[in-house]
Amino acid sequence: MNDNTNENSAGLRRAQSSRGINDALQREIDEALGAKSVEEIFDESTLPSLSAGAMDGKGEVAPGQVRRGLVIDVDPQGVLVELGGKDQGVVALEQFEEEPVVGEKIELEVVRYNRNDDLWVLSRQGAVEKSSWDTLQEGQIVEAFVEKTNKGGLEVKFGGVDAFMPISQISLYRVEDASEFVGQKLRCQVVEFDRRDKRVIVSARAVLEIEAERKREELLAELTEGDVREGVVRQVMPFGAFVDLGGVDGLVHVSQMSYVRVKDPAEVVKPGQKVKVQVLKIDRETNKISLGMKQVQPDPWTGASL
Repeated sequence: MNDNTNENSAGLRRAQSSRGINDALQREIDEALGAKSVEEIFDESTLPSLSAGAMDGKGEVAPGQVRRGLVIDVDPQGVLVELGGKDQGVVALEQFEEEPVVGEKIELEVVRYNRNDDLWVLSRQGAVEKSSWDTLQEGQIVEAFVEKTNKGGLEVKFGGVDAFMPISQISLYRVEDASEFVGQKLRCQVVEFDRRDKRVIVSARAVLEIEAERKREELLAELTEGDVREGVVRQVMPFGAFVDLGGVDGLVHVSQMSYVRVKDPAEVVKPGQKVKVQVLKIDRETNKISLGMKQVQPDPWTGASL
């Protein structure tokens, strides 16, 4: 193994510890790339590559949040926004159709923390950062075009930059055929790059996880006991079933499935089935949610003669 390979491996190990890339993903990246640069893989391959990552946080502000901030300065370099406390952020002026004015309150998505400037990088929801080799930074959200599949993932391109995305980082769910993403544009996060070797790792899953967490927080905030919701059964266990309410899971205990005694929950519901449930209890500290199915069913004892 040459010195460059050792240095590359060390760099990825450092990224793993600082960016949250786990051992399994690191092995996936190493097996797919080996000691080659992404450009070399592009030259040799017939398939593209994918990646994953996490963003740093600071204080109460965190990546993925949608924050309402106060515009305190506007110049060609960007819009400076007060987020509360000592936290400030900046969003590119080009993301606005009409230039905001000082004193205006706007909602922005928190993308990442820039330690050099001690500022949060912000974005209008759904927007991406323009990027090139000169401006590329870890944590950036970019829109990448999927050119082709590669051993272990996808080859993507954005702003003249070639990148690799491991197959496990395409979606929140297992992807059996990565070729179905060829020709698509994916919002993804830059989670690792080596400017010298032009080696870039990106993750669409990281962006999807941030968006899912935001939706989860919004749903938890609006959910109240007594609500009747439609959900999808995610998993059936001997003691009941877990139901996805749209980003938040709740448990329907076997005793709350029917007015008649249920011995096996699998006889009542199946994974993927849509069900109507009532929110019985919410533990705000643990975010555990108890649901009931029988509460939205006709009570067989109502009107029964004695």
